Amino acid sequence: MRAEACSRQQWLLAQVDRKKKAPSVIPYERSSAYAWRNVKRIIADEMADGGARDLIELGAGRHPFFKREEVPAGVATYTLNDIDPQELELAPADYDKAVFDVCGELDRYEGRFDFAFSRMLAEHVPDGRIFHRNVCRMLRPGGRAFHFMPILYSPPFVINRLLPEALAEKLLLMIVPYRTRDRFPKFPARYSRCRAKSKRLLAMYREVGFADVDIEVFFGNDYFNNIPVLNKLDALLSEIAYRRDFEHLAAYAFVRARKALARTP
Repeated sequence: MRAEACSRQQWLLAQVDRKKKAPSVIPYERSSAYAWRNVKRIIADEMADGGARDLIELGAGRHPFFKREEVPAGVATYTLNDIDPQELELAPADYDKAVFDVCGELDRYEGRFDFAFSRMLAEHVPDGRIFHRNVCRMLRPGGRAFHFMPILYSPPFVINRLLPEALAEKLLLMIVPYRTRDRFPKFPARYSRCRAKSKRLLAMYREVGFADVDIEVFFGNDYFNNIPVLNKLDALLSEIAYRRDFEHLAAYAFVRARKALARTP
């Protein structure tokens, strides 16, 4: 399993470096290359800044994002979540594990964590509002959430959303070398509430219990790297979107949210 995780990471970082070197009007710090390269450090900084003691990685499966020695000092428990018990059985034994559906019932885990995070999970849940409501319920007052997600309406994700799942899977396996049905299968993507910042979206976060929310977007993607014409068109569209500050054509987002503090009587 470790070799599989390395092959995926190596491919992603190779694409990241390729994008970083290519000329673009998009500053590196606003590019998806920056997001992929720095997300681990940024999540660790968020944990440390919030003084997290009990954290949960949602949709972690068999591959925790952090090794135990990489977790910031002060963290007492690190729980891995997945809907599939077999996936968690393949994860290292020195983590706490919690099998549940993030859009299902979770009374057992209500108020258990200071920090919750996910990577490339939010696009797969059937109902984004329920997902964020449940994440908020897992947190203690003042707890923080961080999600790294793709967002609509970046062209590759629009295509993925509109195509029949069988066809979308075949296309993905053709253009992304590390993806295979056995090692890294494709799951249906719904992109529910995976959007750039808007009044309506921020209102949804407040309605489910978050007090502060920030959505930081990044432009550009690597899905068309092996299709030169589409790659150039997509890069041009990303540059135009960046210049005009049209965030709805960005590709990825960091979502940071803080649960409201408990009300004093």
